[in-house]
Amino acid sequence: MENNSKIRAKIFELRKKIENWNHCYYQLQDPVVDDLIYDKELKKLIALEQKYYYLFNLEELNSSPSQQVGAKITSKFEKIKHSSPMLSLNKAYTNSELEKWVQKATQILENVTFFVEPKIDGISISLFYKNGKLVQALTRGDGMFGENVLINVLKISDKFIPKKISYFDDLEIRGEIYINNSLFSKLQLESKMFKNPRNAASGILRRYKKAKNKNINLAENETDFNYLSACFYGLMYPEKHKINSQSEAIEFLKKLNFPVNNFQKQRNNLSEVLAFINQIKKKRNALDYNIDGVVIKINEFSIYDELGSTVKFPHSAIAFKFEDDIAKTILLDIFPTVGRTGKITYNAKIRPTILAGTLVSSAVLPNYSYIKNLKLNLNSEVYVKKAGEIIPQIIGSVNDHQKTNFSITENCPKCNSKLEYSDSGLDQFCLNRFCPEIILQKIVHFCSKEALNIETLAKKRIKILLEKKLISNICDIFYLKEKLELIHSEFKNKKSSDNIKENSPSLQIRSIMKLLNEIEKAKNIDFYRLIFGLGIKNVGLKAAKILSKYVKNISELQNLDFSSLNNQQDFGPVIIESLNNYFKNSVNLQLLNCLEKINFNFNETLILDPTNAWASFAISGKLSKSRGEFIKIIEKSGAIFHNSISKKTKFLLLGEDSGSKIEKAKKIGVKIINESQFLELIKQRKNPIK
Repeated sequence: MENNSKIRAKIFELRKKIENWNHCYYQLQDPVVDDLIYDKELKKLIALEQKYYYLFNLEELNSSPSQQVGAKITSKFEKIKHSSPMLSLNKAYTNSELEKWVQKATQILENVTFFVEPKIDGISISLFYKNGKLVQALTRGDGMFGENVLINVLKISDKFIPKKISYFDDLEIRGEIYINNSLFSKLQLESKMFKNPRNAASGILRRYKKAKNKNINLAENETDFNYLSACFYGLMYPEKHKINSQSEAIEFLKKLNFPVNNFQKQRNNLSEVLAFINQIKKKRNALDYNIDGVVIKINEFSIYDELGSTVKFPHSAIAFKFEDDIAKTILLDIFPTVGRTGKITYNAKIRPTILAGTLVSSAVLPNYSYIKNLKLNLNSEVYVKKAGEIIPQIIGSVNDHQKTNFSITENCPKCNSKLEYSDSGLDQFCLNRFCPEIILQKIVHFCSKEALNIETLAKKRIKILLEKKLISNICDIFYLKEKLELIHSEFKNKKSSDNIKENSPSLQIRSIMKLLNEIEKAKNIDFYRLIFGLGIKNVGLKAAKILSKYVKNISELQNLDFSSLNNQQDFGPVIIESLNNYFKNSVNLQLLNCLEKINFNFNETLILDPTNAWASFAISGKLSKSRGEFIKIIEKSGAIFHNSISKKTKFLLLGEDSGSKIEKAKKIGVKIINESQFLELIKQRKNPIK
């Protein structure tokens, strides 16, 4: 039988990996993983969450990257909610996957037609016109909220983005902002700051202020906005404009002088769609802009509501992705690194090569077995693949080799301790608890968002504090205030390597005070966060929450008989063994004794049991407060929130401009209530009539 805590840990690890990929792609515009691998891992996450949904509370399920589009917005632009979520597209990599998608559509409408176009690799944008004037321009953001970059969009040529149009009804359209390859080459002559056209388009579009780097001539003027092009493909709320199909929508946009793709076509069946895909493949290298596939949309808007969508993808469109780009290069070196758990990762250094329009020079190798199985040889040719902008994956050797000439690493690259193998025999671990890299990663984990959430203590800063011997473990963090003068001195003398201007005395003091304030704030947390932050093997967030039901502070935790929890759901012998081992260790006990002296104010943790929920709610339409605030009210009352309507839903909370949920609710007998009725229900729940 599978251990639930291990399953949770596995899922959270997968979530964290995908969240990081999302951040790199949507916020940094610097993807680090192949699209094919991303989609595979995302599908894996969805399957695991569906299978083991009972291991998570509602908040944990809703916060998963499987339920979100894009990544958290971190820029200084105004954040505005999209009128309708700006979803990404599901992907097909084979003809059979595309055929399955087509079959679902033809089940609803037998003579369905399709609208196809190249998938331009740019930055998604949503424009809003009022009385014929451009008044808002939102990026995708996290899918629900976008950044209003209107101030920069207004600087783009009218040829690509008209500022005024001869149509005075409210109008919202969506498209892509990009840079042509020929213009990108010219841009690179003026500035080497961008990796590829997409990265450049994002950097220019989302520029908040002029760059401070005087060596970058590009940032000293606004002529770089002339490099930006745009192409539009989406009309929002087409029924308001009496538009019934995608082909009609494109004609409508063309009449208003919006640029559309010249290769867009209407197609009648799957064979015609596949023929179009093959045509675009042949023309791909001749195009002056990067594309990474073909978008296929159902042409008839009448069946869009019935097709529906997930929280991430509409079912009315799909992206057919081209095969991975493959290149040959030289494998120059392989070197290992160590992580928080002591796990060893192998990294490959390759001769810089152009792959999908980007210069790449590195790759990550899963483990030594992967190297051995591919028989990789240093200083020999290897194949690398890449679908989009990623750190490439080495997929094999160009020449046949009898075996690899790279020897397995036997000792930790940081502390030189003998490495041990995992039970599977695939992964290697450094078991030296005093390894400097493991100590660094443990402190990073302790300060992470899921644990104490000390945002200012990022990895670079923790590394400085360790090197200067200002801290040596997690407990030392809470004594930094006593070393204020020393910290000030160290940061003053520090030469910034990340363009953070800490040489200014006022910035030094502000930076230090912000750090110390966050540390003080971290003393007021839920106790389970501290338990999780300790990094006890096999003790994830759920196990930490279970423990916090039985103990309220560090002293009680140390004295708890863990064997008494053996019958507790999701708390088996593996976790109990890990806890016993942790609390037998004298170094850990010293650390806990140190933490016990810190003046923590642990909050009371509310742990809901979904099986005992008194009701379940779904929401449709605009309410007096944000959707998130109403979800909090629902969950705080002990009820469950559903993203979609099902037979398990008891109430549909209806606001203004509600969508298709109301019809489904009526169909399956879900009770429909307005906001005042909802608040009365909650009030009765708090103060039941006796």
